[in-house]
Order: sequence, then C-alpha cells, then structure tokens
Amino acid sequence: MNGEVPVNHRSKPKRPRSVTILALGVLIITVFFWARVYQAIVLRSLIETLAPNVSLAYIVLTGLIFGVAGLPISWGLWTGKPWAASAGQQFFFALAAYYWLDRIFIVVSDAVRGNWPFALGTTIITLVWVTWIFSSRPTLEFFKTSRDNFPANGDRNVE
Repeated sequence: MNGEVPVNHRSKPKRPRSVTILALGVLIITVFFWARVYQAIVLRSLIETLAPNVSLAYIVLTGLIFGVAGLPISWGLWTGKPWAASAGQQFFFALAAYYWLDRIFIVVSDAVRGNWPFALGTTIITLVWVTWIFSSRPTLEFFKTSRDNFPANGDRNVE
C-alpha cells in the first residue's frame, strides 16, 4: 500500500440536511408514541371515561408498534444504514395509513372529521416530500456508500 485509499473504501458523504430532518422527525414521532403508551397506562381510568368506545389495548398496541419501530429507524437514518432509507419511507407510509384508518374507523368526533381536506392535503404533501427526499441524489449517495465500503463478493483483498 502506498498511502492511497482504495476505491471501495471511500469515506461516507456528509448526511444531507433533509435526512437529518427526517431522522429527527421519526425520533419525535417515536417519542410521541411512547408517551401515548405511558399515558394510556397511567390515565387508563380517564381514557375509559372519556372514550369508552376506544379500547385501551388498541391505544397501547399502536403506541408500542410505532414506538418500537421508530427507534431503530431514526438511528438508521441518522447513521446512514443502507436499510434505513427503505424502512424510513415505509415508516411514513405506514404512519399515514394508520392515521387515516384511525380517523375513518375509530374517531367518532365530528370536530376531528371536519378538517379532513386539510389533513388529506398535509398527508399528501408530507408523503410526496418524504418520497422526494429518499429519491434525491445526495440521499441515495449517503445511504449507498455504506454498502460500497465493503468489497463485493466477499473479496477482502484490496490492492
């Protein structure tokens, strides 16, 4: 070796600001879902009084699902793990699906259902933005170089 860095051992590009925003967004959403679990357990009698048609198990389970899923995804986005780009996009689409299924089938309040055009527009804009970020060149390069740092086909001899 003459001091040159082999081609397949390039340094990782700097995390794009948009990926930083998404990673922090996933982390914040995750914290809210963990708070949902905590509050459902601590305030169960109040929830049973105010929302008798909503199962406490449903509230805890949905909080756990997004709380558990969000932690590794936010970490993976932050550190640029190759699987995190796909997982992050799936997280946002699953969150949108959950939001709308919950809104249509669980929420009974007319006040909450009244602003559906705004909520739909916000959902569409967010999903388009997330898709655009994950398909942008800096983001693709950020997540791709994690895979490129390892020699292909198990070949560990680099000259």
